[in-house]
Amino acid sequence: MSSHEPAASLENGYYWVGSEAVDYGLQCNPYLLVDKNIAVLFDPGSMLDVDEVVAKTSSIVSLDSVKYVVLHHQDPDLAAAVPRMEALGMKFTVVTHWRTWSLARYYGIKSPTYLVNEHGDTLELPGGRVLSFIKTPYLHFSGSIVTWDRRAGYLLSSDLFSAFAQSWSLYAGTDYLERMKTYHENYMPSNELLKPMMDVFSGLPIKKILPQHGSVIDSNPQAYISALRTLECGGYSVSYPKRRRLSERRDYRGAIESLFARYEALFGVEALQELAAAAGFSYNPATKHSDGLAQAGGELWNFVNEKIFLQRGNSALVVLEAFVSKLCAEFNVPKPDIYASAATSDQRTATELNLEIAKLKEENTALLQSIDSAKETLLRDAATGLYNEAFFKNYIEEEASLLLENEGVEDDVLAIIGLDEGITQIEYRYGPSEVEATLKNVARIILDAKRQNNVAFRLHGATFALWMPHILFHEAVELCDSIRMKVEDSQSFIEPITVSVGVTAVVEIKDSFVDSVKAGAAMTDIGIRRLRLARRRGGNTICASSETEKDARGKARILVVDDDSVNANVVRAFLENADYTVATAADGAEALRKISEEGFDLVISELMIPKIDGLMLKESLSQRSGTKDIPFVLFSHLKDEASVIAAYKAGVKYYLKKPYILAELLGIVQNLLLAAGNR
Repeated sequence: MSSHEPAASLENGYYWVGSEAVDYGLQCNPYLLVDKNIAVLFDPGSMLDVDEVVAKTSSIVSLDSVKYVVLHHQDPDLAAAVPRMEALGMKFTVVTHWRTWSLARYYGIKSPTYLVNEHGDTLELPGGRVLSFIKTPYLHFSGSIVTWDRRAGYLLSSDLFSAFAQSWSLYAGTDYLERMKTYHENYMPSNELLKPMMDVFSGLPIKKILPQHGSVIDSNPQAYISALRTLECGGYSVSYPKRRRLSERRDYRGAIESLFARYEALFGVEALQELAAAAGFSYNPATKHSDGLAQAGGELWNFVNEKIFLQRGNSALVVLEAFVSKLCAEFNVPKPDIYASAATSDQRTATELNLEIAKLKEENTALLQSIDSAKETLLRDAATGLYNEAFFKNYIEEEASLLLENEGVEDDVLAIIGLDEGITQIEYRYGPSEVEATLKNVARIILDAKRQNNVAFRLHGATFALWMPHILFHEAVELCDSIRMKVEDSQSFIEPITVSVGVTAVVEIKDSFVDSVKAGAAMTDIGIRRLRLARRRGGNTICASSETEKDARGKARILVVDDDSVNANVVRAFLENADYTVATAADGAEALRKISEEGFDLVISELMIPKIDGLMLKESLSQRSGTKDIPFVLFSHLKDEASVIAAYKAGVKYYLKKPYILAELLGIVQNLLLAAGNR
């Protein structure tokens, strides 16, 4: 296939969208799945071929249709293209294992993630097709996965079933098996890891195997599974058993014939005939027979390997070394002298290499220090220096799940602290710099008041969190009250500031949450609800009990977001007549600010609003722990199939088309607030 070869259909909605270029014996295969109205891109490739991959993808579907990018592991040959695709304006979710994501994110990927280990190792597409993800640990990375599409019968196998290639074809030919073995001998750690995965695959009704390197296997895939099931690999770390040797006699002929078969698969029949001729005998490709090997001995064995080095260079020895080591064990022959010579040659430069290694170690130490510093920067909020919301989510999930089983007098308490409405006046009168100064002062008060083992966070906007492990509940409430009073009495603020606090404890969720992974999110939700209740009671107070929640009689607060002031005021008046407290915002940015600072129980938003549209507003709220559960209603003159699908994916359950019946809106508001525990 030429370098201008178009994308190729693999049937059942799958396409090959890669480049035919072969570099250093390897070629990469991105695959595209088109299912109904969306597309999934698997292992998009490297920076070397990203433009070609994007062009071929766009020849099949619009780039806007690519909603998921699957990364089977984090290596640059399949993952480095992602930031480039983001820069081209593509919007998608990265689907991968958490171990892979922990490293892949350092490419600078900004897209949201779908971690398969958190979703039952499956992804259901809107059309009903289910992609299953099978963990393949240490083949060749701890977080490696493959994709199994049962509907199609296709296994997207990542590095497994890959092969070296001097030239490339889309589908595997007769020589593919030997080239596949060579790849696995060099890149897979051991048969002990490889065999169990092949046992898993042998039980699947596989029709085609789509590997990351090499060619698509569309004929008799079980034969390739069987070959890898018994393949000895990891030649640098294991000793091969001498399975075929029936005696201690050295079988040079068997070793040379096996080497010829592998050489032909890797480099072609013409290269093998040239090698045979140089060694003084002929090779018949039709019969796979070499004349003149009957009396083969150590001299010929060494000579053949030397000719390989002369014809193909040191890179051929590197590729073949694992296989040659295996042959030496199987046929009881010594390792060819050329490998020892290469080692001797390497030793001549040992001094230079040691100096270079020492230099690299020094640079590596400096790099690790920079990485540690960068990691700490990523965990901290730039304005306050407290740990940020992303770190809070991971931290509280782990801490709460670990403490669910604890028993004792002391408890583990979470406080959600939010500034009351004074922050709005500061921004209006003095600008954002004074808002930042205010947040810093509140953070300082929290840090000064907390105990040594407490951890403080800034969540978003003017909301903070304080984690207080191993503390009596009443002591935690007293500590929060001291923070509240210090903020109220502080002379450090340009305008008077007060805070409200919602307090909850691990003991409250012990009996209601079987899934320990959700314990941290449950505590956070309770704390946020209690913070809202404290504000509804007038602010500058603490809500710390379920009874307070049950007995709360404050009006629910609703935010209406619409740049059409006439419509916004009509909705506002109608809901106020229904005994709700209502505020309005003219654009998405204003809405985000008001929600962060004032707290609302429900948001009603027009889709087409300035600055941040309604869907982006919903997505922004969903990404923050303090606002992700606020009920959301969308309305617009625009309501078509595309906008409904987009709203559904964003988590919008109610989408009204203008003009709508106000009584219908009121019914939706009442039901949503009732479900959320508000009047």
